[in-house]
Amino acid sequence: MEDNFANKLSAAVQKETIEDYMKNHEEGLRRIEELKAIANKLKVNTIADYKAGMTIKGILSSLYCYAFNNDKNWKEVGNIENIVGNKLYKFAKNYQKIRDRRIRAIAKYLITNWRHYYAREDIDKMIKELLSKNRLFRDKNGNYLVTGLHYAVGDNTSTYDRNGKLYRNYVKVCGIQAFYIKNRYKDYIEHYLKDIKIPELNEDIYEKTGTGDGKYLARVYLTKEEHYIIRKNFIK
Repeated sequence: MEDNFANKLSAAVQKETIEDYMKNHEEGLRRIEELKAIANKLKVNTIADYKAGMTIKGILSSLYCYAFNNDKNWKEVGNIENIVGNKLYKFAKNYQKIRDRRIRAIAKYLITNWRHYYAREDIDKMIKELLSKNRLFRDKNGNYLVTGLHYAVGDNTSTYDRNGKLYRNYVKVCGIQAFYIKNRYKDYIEHYLKDIKIPELNEDIYEKTGTGDGKYLARVYLTKEEHYIIRKNFIK
């Protein structure tokens, strides 16, 4: 086993000695068939299943990094991790998904990448409708987030199109997402809606996500129909 820099760094991140780190991951590689069987049998139908699956995914992610850094069967580990990741993704993207078009339009409007906004927007009405459907939450740091949406996020790679324009690549995520609302709406809530109780976000379940053009950020834009819903129902 090679005691290289990548192994030392990974061991430090996981708060293990280099010896324990390498021993544990070598054991994982020896038991690759058992891990494959676990991945194939995994069912993700409940939050308890999801949490267990995320634990397995974390173990496989660490094992993949070790296998790749040491050139040891990393493709096989990656395939097994993808099996688990796909099952988690299918559950996460549909978890308490917003199916009401009106509520979905509000949620997207509050987090959209669109830089503009409508004058005379009825924020009170939007916020109260989200709350009535249990879609708006507050985290421990005082940020406000919406739930029921799921989007790919940017990674650190880009691709050129046929015209030579560079675009960021986006990847699917297996986490259940909660999206930060824009600061202007956060300020409004804190100044004008102080008496409204915003429930706390369950941070053990949700992965807090921002919107924008960047790594780990989602691109969110309203459809024409969603713009119409906002203009028709939420402009004073």
